Amino acid sequence: MVLGAAGLLRDDLGLLLVTLFGLGVHSAFFGPLKYGILPDLVGPAALLAANAWVEAGTFAAILLGTVAGGALLTFAQGRAVVAVAAIVVALAGLLSAWAVPAAPGAAPGLAIGRNPVRETAALLGLARANRPAWIAILGLSWFWTIGAIFLAEFPTLARVQFGAGASVVTLMLSMFALGVGLGSLLVSRLLRGQISARLAPAAAIALSVFAADFAAICARIDPARGWHDIPSILGAVQGWHALLALLLVAAAGGAFSVPLYAVVQHDAAAAQRSRLVAANNVMN
Repeated sequence: MVLGAAGLLRDDLGLLLVTLFGLGVHSAFFGPLKYGILPDLVGPAALLAANAWVEAGTFAAILLGTVAGGALLTFAQGRAVVAVAAIVVALAGLLSAWAVPAAPGAAPGLAIGRNPVRETAALLGLARANRPAWIAILGLSWFWTIGAIFLAEFPTLARVQFGAGASVVTLMLSMFALGVGLGSLLVSRLLRGQISARLAPAAAIALSVFAADFAAICARIDPARGWHDIPSILGAVQGWHALLALLLVAAAGGAFSVPLYAVVQHDAAAAQRSRLVAANNVMN
């Protein structure tokens, strides 16, 4: 984030892209770590709830960062404010990481190969050998495909179909993030801590139905007289219908994904757990 701050202050796109690449590498390490140690930290009884909080917290953070980044840039010295804020958040993450209880290495003798193609193939082979985890990974990859399509289409949908700008994109992102968080916490309550994928089919069907509903509403909007800003959306019955459908799409996604993460963690041997999470990320 220090590199990112320098890139913002110097208006250096190359440095910002290097920072973005670095953040991607950081995330690639962080995903298997955080999901891999959860069973060691909380135990089976609280595993589903812990995954729900991680999922809800992740999307809440995405929402907060997206909204805050855009808002802070409107300040007179917006780039400097964003640069300082990014470093402060990074330091808060470092302090939080130090506060995580120690977890023993489950496979201390594991050798790291240097051939990424061979290692990736071995990773996916390890996942396929564990059928319950592999089915859960395929389900999670389906969910993230749907989620990625939604998130990538929001700017185009707002600009082309609604004739709107960034504020409407932020509103749709907010509803999506809120929905995933609510669905994640709701499924934890419905399953009462039981690690089970029995609600996944119903959640997948609900996601598909509400996605079709959202698409049908948006298709009827005339770009020339569309939802150009947030007040025009909130002032129309169809606007509330679309936001509700989007919220329910995301809630169904949260309810679908959280139990599947718990299945991957629970059904994996401790020495393989983080690699199965990594295999899930590769498939995603």
